[in-house]
Amino acid sequence: MTVDLHQAFLDRKLPLSYSLADVDEVLNHTFQANEEDPIYVADLAHDPYAGFEHFYKCYTITEPTILESLFTLEEKEIQTSMYQADNAAPEDKFQRAWVDIQQGRMLRIAIMSSDGQTMTSFTQQGISEQLLYTLVALKGIDPAHAKPGNPVYAHYLQALQKAGYL
Repeated sequence: MTVDLHQAFLDRKLPLSYSLADVDEVLNHTFQANEEDPIYVADLAHDPYAGFEHFYKCYTITEPTILESLFTLEEKEIQTSMYQADNAAPEDKFQRAWVDIQQGRMLRIAIMSSDGQTMTSFTQQGISEQLLYTLVALKGIDPAHAKPGNPVYAHYLQALQKAGYL
């Protein structure tokens, strides 16, 4: 299957990386994402794996029809269980946002760029495999890793396929 995906990748002439403008375009137009105040993801500065020193933008997806299309049945079941488990009223806007994320009313994405040109990492808050695959696709892959037989490349090709690029 990886050989077929590799050939499809070559046939489609997809880039190995996407610009920040491409990322903005996909998030804004495909997912109707809105740029969000970075204060909501400032806690990522304490996560050594987040790369927050290269923060670019924060986005939220809140459009119900878009969210509905992004969640699997299993993800919806998890959100329903979170809704049933959390009946307390949120104390502030930060807590309200986390409740919205847990209950499937919001997805939040923090984009990092160490080169100012491409997305070099991201953090997704909220569960959505479909969004995750799209973000992995938009992150791209180091050309040195884009070789058949490399498991990193195989994973990337699978993400491209699941995101609908292949």
